[in-house]
Amino acid sequence: MIAALLIWVGVNQYKSYTYQQNLNAICYEIISSGIEAEECGNLIHDVWYNTIFKESSEDTDKYTKENNEFNEDFNDSLDNLYNDKDFTEKVANIQIKQKSILNMMKEMKNPPSKHKDAYKALLALYDEYNDFSSLVINPTGSLQSFTEEFNEADKSLADYCDKIKMYID
Repeated sequence: MIAALLIWVGVNQYKSYTYQQNLNAICYEIISSGIEAEECGNLIHDVWYNTIFKESSEDTDKYTKENNEFNEDFNDSLDNLYNDKDFTEKVANIQIKQKSILNMMKEMKNPPSKHKDAYKALLALYDEYNDFSSLVINPTGSLQSFTEEFNEADKSLADYCDKIKMYID
């Protein structure tokens, strides 16, 4: 009976340790992908804004100008951005990470009782991450509505990242 109790305690400690390691890994992936999405979202905003307001920038001119003249339609600039190989790879990487994180989330179901609160916080973080990264993958609306949604989602994701810190090592 003592041996069975020791085995049970050992198994539970191992499950808790493994869960904690997975929690740490998924939080790192969400934060890392969130940073990439933030960089892409900022570039989307800047290309859109600079086309409308005809502002030059070393980072956006290759998307916003043709023959040193600003594009008349910001959609042309956004098309240029989304046709850029480096940018498309970044967006594709965010999509890949979204799927990878979803698969990791599926493994986090049924947490040990010690980690129930962490799981709730993780679910909230995941929802914020998914909303935020989806804005970058498929921007919609006007410049103003995109900017407002992006800034709100960015702040919200950062807030949830701060909240989850109490549960990760």
